Amino acid sequence: MRRILWAVVGSLLDGCSGTSTSQLQVGRDGGADAQDVTPDRNPGTLETYRRGLSTLIDLLTAERELASARSTAIDSRAQLLTAAAALTFAVGG
Repeated sequence: MRRILWAVVGSLLDGCSGTSTSQLQVGRDGGADAQDVTPDRNPGTLETYRRGLSTLIDLLTAERELASARSTAIDSRAQLLTAAAALTFAVGG
């Protein structure tokens, strides 16, 4: 029964964010994925600032928006996994 539930959750993740079921299996231990902790996911923004093509305000705004997007992704994943745990508990798994 658990395998079926995780397959359903995995298919939901595949449809929403491109995360595969195997990534979900790894992520169930509570550890962060490597993509979530990479310090500089948008080197282009920093490079445009270094070359003088954008301002410090633009750089900081981009960093803030990136942090906000990461936070939203983490919250969404937590809600999905909480719902999956509640479903597993409800069906006696």
